[in-house]
Amino acid sequence: MSVMQVIAALGSGPTVGFPVYLSNTATDLGGADATSHLVQMPAAVTTGDLLLALIALDGTATITTPSGWTSLPQGSDAAVRGAVFYKVAAGTEGGTTVDFVSSSAERMEAQVVRIQVGTFQSVPESAFTMFAVATVNPDSPNLTPSWGSANTLWLSAGMLDNTRTVSSYPLPNNNFTTANAGSGIAFTTLISCSNNVAAASLDPAAWTINTASRAVMFTIAIRPV
Repeated sequence: MSVMQVIAALGSGPTVGFPVYLSNTATDLGGADATSHLVQMPAAVTTGDLLLALIALDGTATITTPSGWTSLPQGSDAAVRGAVFYKVAAGTEGGTTVDFVSSSAERMEAQVVRIQVGTFQSVPESAFTMFAVATVNPDSPNLTPSWGSANTLWLSAGMLDNTRTVSSYPLPNNNFTTANAGSGIAFTTLISCSNNVAAASLDPAAWTINTASRAVMFTIAIRPV
């Protein structure tokens, strides 16, 4: 068998059969406290794509779920709220904004992850944990999704109090994204990364950040077709 025949038999590599992570669109809404937060959608969206909106809010205010979106369980402490929303795209979202309204005026950071239509099924599942005591190693929790072992796309996401930078991240699939709102104590930082792992559960390693922070940390799983 030739080298090309072997490649054809094996597929294109370890990502075959996994949900396809297409992009991450970050929005910095840290200019001033506000209740209206216009989160940027990806420039291009195809009907049936999965959109995941990761939200970091600098405070405990609640967030109204926009029309057409669904909220996964979310958490907050005295310093920061972490939330994840999702929708299956209608195909009209590309280049638009969606208003994630908070119950009181706060700063917000957002990332919208786009997953390719036809590569995932069912709704995403998640788990979160809160770090009320500041740490330089915020750690996303173990997650065992309901579908058991599969070629799952996993995300670790963190919503941090204040402006922080990252020196190491736990999932090495080159989708590391960070967004932070200005500089100072009245701001927030949102971090995320992903990996393809065929497993029934995953407990991501801890992040390392430059200065200890309170945090809400998520692990998110997306099921393959």
